[in-house]
Amino acid sequence: MRISIAHAIVGIALLTAMNAQAPGAQTPGDNRLNITRIVLYKHGVGYFEREGTVRGDATVPLSFKTAQMKDILKSLYAIDLGGGRISTILYDSKDPIQKQLEDILFRVPEGSALTQFLAQLKGAKVRANVGATPAVGSVLGIEPVQRLVDQTVLTTHKLVLLREDGAIQAVDVLDASSIEILDETVRRDLARMMDIYAKARYADRKTVNLRAVGEGERKVRAGYIIETPIWKTSYRLIMEEGQAPLLQGWAIVENRTDEDWNDVRLSFVAGSPQSFVIDLYTSYYPQRPVVSVGAGLAAEPAGGMAPSAPARGRARREMAKAEEMADAAPAPMAAAPGMSLGEALEMSNIPAAEGVTVGDLFSYTASGPVTIKQGQAALVPILLERVSKSERVLFWRRELSQHPHHAVYLDNSTALTLEKGPITVFEGSTCLGEGMLPKTLKAGMREMVTYALETAVEVEQRGDQQAMPIVRSTLVNGLFTTFYREAYEHRYKLRNKAGKAYVLYLDHDKAGGDFKLIEPKAAAEEMPAHYRFKIDLAVGADTEFVVRQEREVSAQVGILDQGVDQIRVHLQQKYLSASARAFLDSIVGLLDQRAAVERELANHERERATLNQTQTTLRNNMSALRDSPEEKKLRDQYVVRFTQALQRTDELDRLVAAATQRRDQLAQEIGVKVQAFRE
Repeated sequence: MRISIAHAIVGIALLTAMNAQAPGAQTPGDNRLNITRIVLYKHGVGYFEREGTVRGDATVPLSFKTAQMKDILKSLYAIDLGGGRISTILYDSKDPIQKQLEDILFRVPEGSALTQFLAQLKGAKVRANVGATPAVGSVLGIEPVQRLVDQTVLTTHKLVLLREDGAIQAVDVLDASSIEILDETVRRDLARMMDIYAKARYADRKTVNLRAVGEGERKVRAGYIIETPIWKTSYRLIMEEGQAPLLQGWAIVENRTDEDWNDVRLSFVAGSPQSFVIDLYTSYYPQRPVVSVGAGLAAEPAGGMAPSAPARGRARREMAKAEEMADAAPAPMAAAPGMSLGEALEMSNIPAAEGVTVGDLFSYTASGPVTIKQGQAALVPILLERVSKSERVLFWRRELSQHPHHAVYLDNSTALTLEKGPITVFEGSTCLGEGMLPKTLKAGMREMVTYALETAVEVEQRGDQQAMPIVRSTLVNGLFTTFYREAYEHRYKLRNKAGKAYVLYLDHDKAGGDFKLIEPKAAAEEMPAHYRFKIDLAVGADTEFVVRQEREVSAQVGILDQGVDQIRVHLQQKYLSASARAFLDSIVGLLDQRAAVERELANHERERATLNQTQTTLRNNMSALRDSPEEKKLRDQYVVRFTQALQRTDELDRLVAAATQRRDQLAQEIGVKVQAFRE
């Protein structure tokens, strides 16, 4: 039988794979774990739980995308629930093909696959099935043979075998119906090589095999975290006259996995637990030094960071506290004619979800099994409750608009946590507008949700800053401190041109620092950055509303640094106490005395300077005179004047010394009195 080279190599591979299959081994399709539970989070991951039945010792396959393996290796767990155990968890390596094939000594070439492959099997024992008598022996090589057929040279190949009896036999490769490899090691390596090549064709899929060891039929559960789209929320708020608003909530979930979610238990966690990506899947081969034999040099360990896996199990463990919610929900009641939209929703909807606190997080669990096909998305009901304390109001904040907005002051009077998301507001079956719940609301929290502009109400504002007169002062250790008040005042004029009265909530920014609210005396609510005031707007009326914030400001200066004139200014003000006034009066008297002494001292200093200049001039003039009678007479006159100047200079020296001493005594007396005064 003549076969093609392609048929021959396929035959070798099939025979090899069949012979390499261990007796009793299970194929991957024997055991499957179906998705039974999914928990979706707000930070881009989802927890998936699978469960299935195994018998005896079993291999349970799980398939993942390559990118998912990073999360799998830091989160996967597996449990044998029937008394067995999970002995190992094996997974496909990420090594490149050449790295995986390093320890296999032959390759399947791209061209001339059969002949070049057989040439690599030198020494391996094979059986070539040719006709009724197979040829068995060890491969010596491949011999090309050229033949002339119809004036054309054709090249064929003969497989050269060394038989056990020592004879050499050549078999035409194309005449063999199959070539069977009898060498166990070669067969095993070839099967492994074929498996590596086959898996390389599906580079984006990796298999994780759970090895369950035990007896009989048992349940096996596995759980893991992988990247998923975040779940989103949207709400419907139905407002009706005389009734508390009805809040309906939906979770929006997308199935972006590669399989259907059939009857899974679906939960949604509100909050943002910590998560990160760490590549535990990529193989790392640190560089090591190459040394000669006997050198005795040990390889240095490669440096690097090995971060520990996150505390991934906390949410999973605590969610177990909320074990199995009710499998069956009560049957919905039929809506009667004439019911309002809110009443109809309450009567027709199955209870949406059950909530449970999970540590610092909150979880919704759908009331019944959920099915979402691959590539589809769904809205899952999570909330249907009256929010009894909520009120319908107008709301104004400076950065929003000149006009206030219609709003619902939403009070989470439910026992659930409300995740942020859009809210569509209805009155009856009429849509009034759309708003946004801007943050997560835990039970008991409130949030203003605006949904429409009210142009019939206008808000005008005018503000200014004021510095008021000094109100009090202190004097301690010579430091004079004055206190006055700084104020920010805003005046609002609210015009209600609508045909109905409103309640308006107005947000006013805090001035910051140590400013305090003076007018009005208190706000309806106080936030970290602003006050919230509640104002009644009468029909067709203008309303004036004033917000005033004040703080006390101080200025400090040394009392002696101000000068006597400034102290006299203080003495004219009412903020001085009687003791401070009497003290400053005495200080002013002493300062006046010191000033008089300083003026006297200055006059003496100027006169002495003038006399010193006169003496210098006289001395120079006398030294220039000669011995003539006229010059002698002039010299006598200079001598008289010089003597008088010396006498006056001596007197001035005594006066300056006395004045200086008096000035210093006054300065000391003033300093002691100032330091000693306390108020």
